[in-house]
Amino acid sequence: FYAVSKDNGDNWTDQKVIIPDAHPNRDSAPRIATDGKGNWVVVWASIKAVDKKVLMNINFIHGKTFGEEVTWDKDKGVIHKGEHPDGKIYDSLNDPHIATDGGDHWVCVWEFDDGDNFGPGGKLVPSGRNIFYSYCTDKIGTSWSTPDVLNTSGQKASHLRPCVAPGLDGNWMCIWQSSASITYNSQIDLGIDNDIFYAISKDEGKTWEPFQLLNSNAHVDHKNHPYPGHFPDDIKPQIAADLKANKYDSKDNLVSDYENKTQGNFVVVWQLNNKIDTASVNKGPADSDILFSIYAPDPLTGEKNWSNPKMLSKDAGTKGDVKNVDPQIATDEAGNWVVVWQSNNPNIHSKDIGTDSDILFARVTHDGAMAGDPKALHESAADANESYEDVQPFVATDGNENWITVWNSQNDLEGEIGNDADILFTPFYLQKLQK
Repeated sequence: FYAVSKDNGDNWTDQKVIIPDAHPNRDSAPRIATDGKGNWVVVWASIKAVDKKVLMNINFIHGKTFGEEVTWDKDKGVIHKGEHPDGKIYDSLNDPHIATDGGDHWVCVWEFDDGDNFGPGGKLVPSGRNIFYSYCTDKIGTSWSTPDVLNTSGQKASHLRPCVAPGLDGNWMCIWQSSASITYNSQIDLGIDNDIFYAISKDEGKTWEPFQLLNSNAHVDHKNHPYPGHFPDDIKPQIAADLKANKYDSKDNLVSDYENKTQGNFVVVWQLNNKIDTASVNKGPADSDILFSIYAPDPLTGEKNWSNPKMLSKDAGTKGDVKNVDPQIATDEAGNWVVVWQSNNPNIHSKDIGTDSDILFARVTHDGAMAGDPKALHESAADANESYEDVQPFVATDGNENWITVWNSQNDLEGEIGNDADILFTPFYLQKLQK
């Protein structure tokens, strides 16, 4: 389903279905991207049974803005197709993510595990769950290349939750979590926990360099953890890019938003789980924190690299059973990076918000500094009578100082909508920063 706002997120149309499906199926994990010139592409995973066959696909559909309305193509397309005539499920395709540079380039990434080490077209791929990708071969997101494996280093591992973002000069970045114990150019033991990895493309997503480790503490975090028997998992990464030196309008005319070029920095946020080893006699409390790292030029050498991970959640490192989970990030490409996540931290910014899950947010500047402490996004979080679960946030901006956050909630809005799960939203304004 989708809905449209024509006033910067203050009001929304009724929900509409993008495309009816002729067969019963399970559609999941939708993601959407737009080039800012009227083209929209939605990707999602699906599974259905048809005539004793099991179909598992990564699908897409293209939409076009006409005036204030979006018109979707009549038929959906398939980027990655899996079909099994015996009705058994071997393939596992999930978690697609799509991005565009606002010009002529679109890239989609997803998880894939076929169980027999062969990808599309019978190509040999590493065993385990891998990251696959496809790039758009036209300018509007309607024609896609043959899928190929992205994590070309070849080690057997579970590579999960990929995200992709464009940078400057044809450089793209893909990040994901993985249980890989070594990288392609290092024999350093990274442990059995999940860590964050990345790969770079220098040709608009057509080919990818071998993947590398992002979180620099990965080789010691499982050894020097403060609680014996705990194994920290770095999971659920999300990425945003300080992308465009120039912007274009719907007629491909150059539009300059500010005098200086953006730096092409990337910021990644992720969730750190301090996981308990149940076999240990030294058990302690487990919590989850939000970390971030920035890919930016070194002030001394000018060479780009990842900064040491920093804690974003205010309660990071505490021994309480505090869960900060599911981070999402967006940037206005003018110095603001906003991160949202869900948390059951009962004390935020000197306010008691209870132990139910609420949506928090924090702002990071383009140089990697935090702009103030994390805060609760919605005022009702501090209401002593409010105990609704607010989960799964997402944040976006139009790059013109208008922002919006949406999330799943059981909040009945003081009896207006009932206490079943609904999609809530909060628009907000954030002034651009001087760069």
